[in-house]
Order: sequence, then C-alpha cells, then structure tokens
Amino acid sequence: MYKKSMAKSARVAALCVLVAAGCLPAQARTLMFADSFPLSHTLSTDGTQRWMKRVETLTDGEIDFRHFPAEQLAKAGEILQKIEDGVIQAGYIGTGYVSDELPLNGALMLPGEVRDTVNASQAYWQLLKNDTPLRQEYLDNGVVPIYAVMLPPYQLVLKRGPVSDLADLRGLKLRSTGSLNLVVQAVGANPVSMAAPDAYLAIQRGTLDGTVLPVTSIAPYKVNEVTRSLSTNGRFGSFGITVAMDKKTYDGLSES
Repeated sequence: MYKKSMAKSARVAALCVLVAAGCLPAQARTLMFADSFPLSHTLSTDGTQRWMKRVETLTDGEIDFRHFPAEQLAKAGEILQKIEDGVIQAGYIGTGYVSDELPLNGALMLPGEVRDTVNASQAYWQLLKNDTPLRQEYLDNGVVPIYAVMLPPYQLVLKRGPVSDLADLRGLKLRSTGSLNLVVQAVGANPVSMAAPDAYLAIQRGTLDGTVLPVTSIAPYKVNEVTRSLSTNGRFGSFGITVAMDKKTYDGLSES
C-alpha cells in the first residue's frame, strides 16, 4: 500500500491555516478520535471534523474515524493520557491543559506572543513538524503532532457589567488554565483552573465570576448566555490547539 498525506491542508475559517501530514495504513482501519469541542464549534466544523473527512477522502476510505466530540470519551485535559493508554489512537490536545507534560509548548500562551493568529499558527506548525524541542515534547509523551493552530488572543468575559478600572477585577474568580493563570493574577483576579467546556455551569451557579476565552469560543460554549460583558482590546495570551496521534499507530502506517 502506498503512502499519501493524511491531509494536505485544511483551513479554520477566520482563524488560521491547518497543515497536516501523515500516511496510509497497510490495510483499512478505523481510528478512534476524541476532542472536547461541541460539534458547532469552529474548531470542530472547520478543524477536526474537516480534517477527518479530508483524510478519509484522500485515503479513499482506507482510514476512517470513530469520533467522540464534546468530552464524550474524555475531559479536555485527559485526552493526551487516553492516547498514551491506547484507549484512542488520536485526539485534540490543548497545550494549556497538559502544561506539566508540554511545558515548552505551554509557554506560547504567554500574553503578547500572538498578535496575528494566521502567522502564529503557521509558525507554530513549523516548529512542531521539524526537529525542535517543542516537537520532542510530544514525542517524549508517545504522540506525534499532526496539525496545530494558535487561537486569537483571549479576552475577559464577565458575569458583571463592563468595568472601567482594573480595581473592578480585584478578587473576581475567573476560569483560566496554564500560563493564563499568571495573566489573571496580574490583573488582580483569582484564577480557577478549569477546561473551557466547564465554564458555563460554573458561571451559572456563581462558582465563577467569569472566564478568559477567545471570542471564537464564547458562543459555542454558550458562555454568552450567562455573562454580560466582554473586553475588546485585551491580549491575555493565546492557546495552542493540536491534533496528535499515538506514535506506534503513526509509525505503523506504510511508506509510499
């Protein structure tokens, strides 16, 4: 069986270019894939779902996927471990949720690092597909990065009305993760480490006063239903989105 690219490219609308590379299996197979995105999220419709369909098309159905979206199989921070344990063969990995395993990749979340999302995504993918310390972190965890994007700069999304001074943020409990915790602390608020899918209920129940999120994630996670204000000029860090595959599975794909 000859080798082809698993996906030559895919584009996330209004975000960035996704570039993926891989190969065909020696025989037809179904790969189990997990992510934490609602099916309506741009990162699903124009990201993981589009990528999987593209792989299936380019491989003439030799590879297909059993998709577990919206944390059906694993919480966002557990997907890397599920791949390592062999429960699934591929999945979405948010660098901020696994900063202990991918500390160098997590550094890309620091504020000010991402200004142009398209350029940042392309630069990040170049780092991951070549022999760099960032790629090596993935390999050390038994997975191979397949594609990567960086999200738009995060904004403050609050349950209360608009704020006019940083003092208004003092003491607020804001959902955050990874290096973004440092940003939340810097503005005087209290970071609460939590994956994005859990923010809605926490804000609704009053456990949180708000969250930090990119604008592209507010509606898909329905956070707009339980909040009243949104910053428009913040650059509170970014977030690395990657799709990775179990290294043994990847290495078992045939060459052309």
